[in-house]
Amino acid sequence: MAIPDDSPSAPRVAVVTVSFGSNDVLPDFLGSIAPSSSSPLHIVVADNRPDGSVGGLAAACGAVYLPLPSNEGYGGGMNAAVRDLPASVEWVLVSNPDVVLDAGSLDTLVAVGDTDPRIGSVGPAILTSEGALYPSARSVPSLRTGVGHALFANLWLENPWSRAYRRDADEAPVRRDAGWLSGACFLVRRSAFDSLGGFDPGFFMYFEDVDLGHRLGKAGFRNVYE
Repeated sequence: MAIPDDSPSAPRVAVVTVSFGSNDVLPDFLGSIAPSSSSPLHIVVADNRPDGSVGGLAAACGAVYLPLPSNEGYGGGMNAAVRDLPASVEWVLVSNPDVVLDAGSLDTLVAVGDTDPRIGSVGPAILTSEGALYPSARSVPSLRTGVGHALFANLWLENPWSRAYRRDADEAPVRRDAGWLSGACFLVRRSAFDSLGGFDPGFFMYFEDVDLGHRLGKAGFRNVYE
């Protein structure tokens, strides 16, 4: 029996991810979700390459499995997952399937978001598999910086455009506002996400998070790094 959207037990927080042959990493990600939150959650696994193997992994953790008719990229898959959420959901954790959430981490992000209605998204500190801090909160790059970084990042390691693009990586991991948050894992206010039409499907993969953060900022919302 479905839980009515106005029921006190209806989830106000959801977790969405997109799989593209992600069978090897999904079990660890899905297994880390429940310990990350003390609240009821609605979980959706959108599948950009349905072959019958991901549905069982989703079902094992109580997630909704959403096979997509075509591969619309990362942002397109996330948009489909968010559209599938019940109306009760106020906050959505957008995450790659290769992420492992820390215990209580989702509770922390939601608590930060609830402090200010102007907060449109909240991003956590992200560690690489080697334990290094990943630069997950950055300023929106100018066109010149973005193009320079894209052209010279692998050819001229210390070029000024890449240094500017990566400058935020040197900042201490303290709460602060940012231009954009990494799409690898961040919490977004569902009403803000919906008001902007979600991710721009024109970005098949990469840069969709920069674009969303920029549009959230232009719409008057804050992107907060926690």
